[in-house]
Amino acid sequence: MAANPVKQAIVRACTDAAYRARLLSDPRKALAEEGIEVPADIEVRVHENTDNKIVAVLPGPQAAELRERTKQLPSGPVVDVPSGLGLEWQQTALIATGRIDTNTAPALRRELLRAFTDVDLVLSGVTFLSSPGLAALLAGQKHLATYDSHLRLCDVPVEIRNVLEMVGFLDLFEIVNRSSLDDPYVAALMAMPFH
Repeated sequence: MAANPVKQAIVRACTDAAYRARLLSDPRKALAEEGIEVPADIEVRVHENTDNKIVAVLPGPQAAELRERTKQLPSGPVVDVPSGLGLEWQQTALIATGRIDTNTAPALRRELLRAFTDVDLVLSGVTFLSSPGLAALLAGQKHLATYDSHLRLCDVPVEIRNVLEMVGFLDLFEIVNRSSLDDPYVAALMAMPFH
C-alpha cells in the first residue's frame, strides 16, 4: 500500500521545525511540498496543540453513515467456518486463528465481503496462508475499496509476512502491529481519516 502523503507531512512537521512553521503559516504550499495538491475550493487549516490549548476535529455528517455501517457487522464467533480456522468479529476487527487454505479461505472471503467499513484483520493466530487465502485478502480489499473503506492486516506473524513478501503483496496492504498503537502519537496517526 502506498504511503499516505498527509501522514508523511505530519511526521515531517514533527521532525522538521522549518517545515512545521511553513505548514502552520501556508498549509496549501507546505502540503504541495509533499506532493499533495489541494483543490482550490477546499479550505485547509492546520492547528497545533499547546500546553493550554487542545485542538479537536469532529467528524462530519458522514460519521452517522459510518456508525450505521459498523452496526451492520456481525459480533462474536463466526459459526459456519470449516475446521482448521476460527473467525471472530470484535467490533470492526476480524480475528483469524489457524490455517487459511483451500478449505477455509472461502469463509474468510465471505466474512470480508460482509463488511462495509474499515476492517482490521488480526492474523496473530494464523499459522498458514495459501494462494486461495491470498485471493480472499485481495477480494476483501477490493470489496471494501468500493465502499471507501480499507483492510488492515494486524499482528502479522513472521511466517505469514514472509509469504506476503514472497508474492509481492507487502505493498498492497497496510500492515500494523497493534501494540504500536499504544503509543498515542502512532494511534493518532492511524486514526486519521486519510488512507
